Amino acid sequence: MSGVSIEMDDLQSGDLVTRTNVSLGELKECIKKLDGQRHSIMTLRILGAECYGHMCIGGGPDLYIVYYTMNNLSFHQLVSSTDKGDDFITLFIGDESYYPVNHCVGFEKAWKAIVYYFTNQCIDGNSLWMEC
Repeated sequence: MSGVSIEMDDLQSGDLVTRTNVSLGELKECIKKLDGQRHSIMTLRILGAECYGHMCIGGGPDLYIVYYTMNNLSFHQLVSSTDKGDDFITLFIGDESYYPVNHCVGFEKAWKAIVYYFTNQCIDGNSLWMEC
């Protein structure tokens, strides 16, 4: 299996922190740092992959937005349901924005999708993804 690199923002210092060949334990530590304040977004890339795909997780500490793209042209977002409701929530992902509640997922659902991507280098077809 190829390694995984991550990039995480640090809004306090203004830096983009990059780590390569992270373990699942290190990856979980980094995700737990997402607090919607100092750290609000993290990108995962498979090292040595032939595609330019990546997975991104943002928000925190309770709700997250997770998306995947293989080519930066089409995107798939992990969702909690496909219901189109009128309820929105404010999350800070780089800046403050409003997101449909069904586009937000809790830590366990986000973690499951990330572990699958980390292990299999693709998204989990059993999770609920919506093309956006």
